[in-house]
Amino acid sequence: MAHCGRTAVREHRNRRHPGWLRSFGDGGALRKIVEITKKPSDPGVRELLERIAGGEDRIRVGGLEGSARAFLPALLFHHLRRTLIVIVPEEKEAGACFRDLTFFLGDGEAFLLPSWDLLTTDMFAFQRETELSRLEVLHRLLYGEPAVVVIPARALMQKLPPREVIEGYAEWISVGDTRERDQLARKLTEG
Repeated sequence: MAHCGRTAVREHRNRRHPGWLRSFGDGGALRKIVEITKKPSDPGVRELLERIAGGEDRIRVGGLEGSARAFLPALLFHHLRRTLIVIVPEEKEAGACFRDLTFFLGDGEAFLLPSWDLLTTDMFAFQRETELSRLEVLHRLLYGEPAVVVIPARALMQKLPPREVIEGYAEWISVGDTRERDQLARKLTEG
């Protein structure tokens, strides 16, 4: 397959004999991955989980390459069930990490906080998708279940409004709710 995105993963999942499964040969490596997620038998992974459970502030992990960089946070998320932040140096690496995490965790467990592209010639032309993605991540962090959030370094350095401001402008609307139209419009435009 020429590309490796969310669409490619979905296509593989729907096939009878997915390509990624064939690449594991006899299935030994795939069985090992499934085994690790159930109960880590690898001493390094066990030690890492014990150190996290012990409350260690900083733990340095190295030597990970390729998809293993996303598999480790997925494994930790599976065992800890708390929000994890994965910081990567570049936007391109963030996208790859996000795709890998989505593969390991499934849809709705991993999110990407994109950075604002401040160098574009038409600043507002392509920013709508970025704005919606950022709001989705912030909403999940404030109100949702635990998740793994991938943040490129540039996005990490960009300011966000304080939590109180976001909560003050958030409005829960469900099917069947009635709202004063002018008041709702004013609140949404102020935010």
